[in-house]
Amino acid sequence: MEYILKNRKNDIPSRVINNFSFIRQETESLVRNSWRQCYSDNPYKRDEQDITIDDIYRRFKETYNLTPKQTNYIKRLEINSEKKLIIPIPKNIQKIKNLSHDKTKKVVLISDTYLTETILKKILSEIDPIFKKITIYASSEIKKTKATGDIYKYIKKQEGIEYNQWIHTGDNYNSDVIKAKELGIQSIYFRYPQLTSWENRLLYFKTQHNLSLIHISEPTRPY
Repeated sequence: MEYILKNRKNDIPSRVINNFSFIRQETESLVRNSWRQCYSDNPYKRDEQDITIDDIYRRFKETYNLTPKQTNYIKRLEINSEKKLIIPIPKNIQKIKNLSHDKTKKVVLISDTYLTETILKKILSEIDPIFKKITIYASSEIKKTKATGDIYKYIKKQEGIEYNQWIHTGDNYNSDVIKAKELGIQSIYFRYPQLTSWENRLLYFKTQHNLSLIHISEPTRPY
């Protein structure tokens, strides 16, 4: 995103453009830290476990004195960047289609993310229309996460399905495997392919020069 901001005509302040990668990460970290403190002190919000992209950019706007137009421009750019970084895995999408056509099965997507269900559905539906029909549970809106296991409890109540009837697949060993199994959910750990030798060299170069690495030989996300 920093590269795009530098090379696309806009009215974003140069101090934001030239340090975007750092200040975007710092802003999210500050929001999460202040959010934890605020919610731990507020008994009515103590159970809320995640933030939204709007929370992040609200702080971004305040900290760097941006206009609403400037803030929305950067936020839209981030969402579009997320969309471009998602590379579909055809066999996984086909598996979802097969399960969706089976009337004895129900497919839902669960994500620990600051993106909303609406944004996720829009991004995924542009990859394949099947996602328009699938329920998505986003931690940012539900305020419960896989990392704590509480989002599984929420979905159980919403869907009315016992844990021993679930089959859950995910790429985070703690959130998708350990937390799920603690509740009696059958869990499948999605393992990413090993980096190629060329990608390992690029990763080393990235650590030396502060560049971003995208895994190009296989999809970056299990969709």
